[in-house]
Amino acid sequence: MGKQKFVLSFYTTNEAMSAEFICKSNGIDGKLIPVPRHMSAGCGMAWMTDLEFKDRLIDLINNEDIEWEDSAVIEI
Repeated sequence: MGKQKFVLSFYTTNEAMSAEFICKSNGIDGKLIPVPRHMSAGCGMAWMTDLEFKDRLIDLINNEDIEWEDSAVIEI
């Protein structure tokens, strides 16, 4: 069984890059990745992090008024 990751996709590249900055500034490890095929793919970029950061990530992104498109838990 692989490791579970949380993925959040965005409508625009600017939102994805803003999310990356916010996450790195707040100690949420992860990276920008191409959106997995089964998710909505507005700008084609998504933030992937450990599942343990899911709630914290969503709270941070929402508090910064960054619009996100879709989310999923994936296994890698």
